[in-house]
Amino acid sequence: MTNHITYEVKVLIEDDLISGLSQREVALKIKVSKTLVCNINKKLKNKTPLGRKFGSGRTEILSDELKRQLFLIYDKNHKESCLKITQKFVKKFNVQISRQTVSRILSDFGLVTAKPAKKPLLRPINIEKRLNLSKKFLGISHETLKTIIFTDECKFNLFNSDGIKYMCYFPGQGTNLKIQFLQLNMKVDQ
Repeated sequence: MTNHITYEVKVLIEDDLISGLSQREVALKIKVSKTLVCNINKKLKNKTPLGRKFGSGRTEILSDELKRQLFLIYDKNHKESCLKITQKFVKKFNVQISRQTVSRILSDFGLVTAKPAKKPLLRPINIEKRLNLSKKFLGISHETLKTIIFTDECKFNLFNSDGIKYMCYFPGQGTNLKIQFLQLNMKVDQ
């Protein structure tokens, strides 16, 4: 396994090559391979930078100031999903970013991005009581059932979900936010 050559060592090799030492002498002096010294010499002749490959990598879309503004949008309302934060950011700054980018940037600020916990809104005892109640109503006509108001109705998705809403929170604070998030998304009949 080869050791990682730091940028400082590459600069020392470059300085020795500029001063007139041969590639072999530089390799023996700094104790690196002759191939590395040869590659640095080629970069020196072609005037390409030592740090990264010329032209590689994509420029960042968001500056540090825009990243800070993104965090401030999150900081105003901790219960918002990453998708809503993305929509607000695009509307305010007119810069197209994805939900994954928002998630990545907020994780750089120390936040954890995850799906909220799926907690059943009905306990098994309540499910059994509902089943017994529905058995009592089997003989009642449809018109009579329309007049009855059930106060604890919850929304059930049998075949597919409504979509995942990712939320961000600081480590250790996640459970409180998850409960608040579930309370906001409950279906309430009025």
